[in-house]
Amino acid sequence: MSAAHPRSAISSSPVRAEILIIGAGPAGATAAALLARAGRDVVVAEKSTFPRRKVCGEFIAASGIAILRSLGLEKEFDAAAGPEVRRIAVWAGKRALEAPMPGNRFPRALERDRLDAMLLDAAVRCGARLVREPIEANTVIRACGSWQRNAQPRPSDLFGFQAHFLGGELPANAIALIPFPGGYGGLVERARRRSTFACCIRRDRLEEIREAGAPAGASVLRHAIGACPALGEALATATLEGPWLGAGPLHPGMRPLRANGVYAIGNAAGEAHPVVGEGIAMAMQSGALLAQCLVHGGDYARLWRRRFALRLRVSAGLARLAMLPGAAALAPLLGGMPGLLTAAASMSGKRAAA
Repeated sequence: MSAAHPRSAISSSPVRAEILIIGAGPAGATAAALLARAGRDVVVAEKSTFPRRKVCGEFIAASGIAILRSLGLEKEFDAAAGPEVRRIAVWAGKRALEAPMPGNRFPRALERDRLDAMLLDAAVRCGARLVREPIEANTVIRACGSWQRNAQPRPSDLFGFQAHFLGGELPANAIALIPFPGGYGGLVERARRRSTFACCIRRDRLEEIREAGAPAGASVLRHAIGACPALGEALATATLEGPWLGAGPLHPGMRPLRANGVYAIGNAAGEAHPVVGEGIAMAMQSGALLAQCLVHGGDYARLWRRRFALRLRVSAGLARLAMLPGAAALAPLLGGMPGLLTAAASMSGKRAAA
């Protein structure tokens, strides 16, 4: 794995820049690489040390892969990513349904620590500079996510969990969506027979099912397996690699795209429910969109809404359906019309492979 924070790339003293990007995740690094490549003076402020693991489904839609290709990262990505995801599976109760992924370019999965390092290295090669703390700049871009504390915890708050597994019996070239009471999860294959299980669950349901002495994520997995035997069968021979990760509450939805003169990209601009697996690709696309507007001109807010607003609405609707206590009852309908799955995937952004 490449080192995303080489010492020579980190400025040892404060500097002034034309453009400051706060956050070096997929959105920030993508914007930094494209702006620096266009000749702009770019500084990226990132307090974390890379590489790092994060709670993430690690599913990269075709639109995100297209951006990696445009940055010259195609060979590096191809060597590290999992197989093409050509089908969408829904494991609802005791039923397992599948439908084709829309389009002719397909998603793949890659560990977030490797993806983040890859993108930030590309930004540095393009000329972006790294600092530990924000500095003065003419243009400031927030790419630091959407985390915030609720003034009052709510039963509907969503918490996310992630685990890595080695082995198991996953469906070939498919991502599995697993609805369960109060939440939903996704299982996707990465490279070298490894897989990622990521899930979201409501606060009230988590409090009901959490087992004393066990990681919260492990309790959610047992809860999901109880509602979906196919998940248990897929992971029966798998081995957990590393600890469970947790984060939350999550805050899906749209936020101000520019406030007090500061632009927002990635989850700082808007966050889709994880059920559609668009988080990484949306972050990269929003970073690329703002870079395009800053270099060539354009109304960033208007273009962002045109590209992503429907995706947010579709993800919210699908998440509500997936978390219903009777979500498994939808399986016969989906089984009779698998095209509904493909259409939902297309509306959630899977066809945006430009």
